[in-house]
Amino acid sequence: MSIFRSGLLIVIAVMGLLQAPGSHAGEYLVDTSGAHACVNFKFDHLGIGRITGGFRKFSGSFFYDPENVEISWVEVEIEMASLDSNQATRDRNIRSSFFA
Repeated sequence: MSIFRSGLLIVIAVMGLLQAPGSHAGEYLVDTSGAHACVNFKFDHLGIGRITGGFRKFSGSFFYDPENVEISWVEVEIEMASLDSNQATRDRNIRSSFFA
């Protein structure tokens, strides 16, 4: 699963939560100050393990209208240097020009 697809699944989950009764149309900011939002990833490594991690610095906003879902949108900006896979050497390698 690609990092983009993982992030998209998170966004879809957020949008699903907003369909709860009482949701109001409007533009919202992604809450990055608490534990309400995250950008995580996971992928298989060499067919024998799984790498998990996330991006610690991101921001975003979205518009949601429960009466007209088709006009909803999401915008997220991710600081790629904030990648954290819980292994410093791997993170340096991923951030290197080799993967750019």
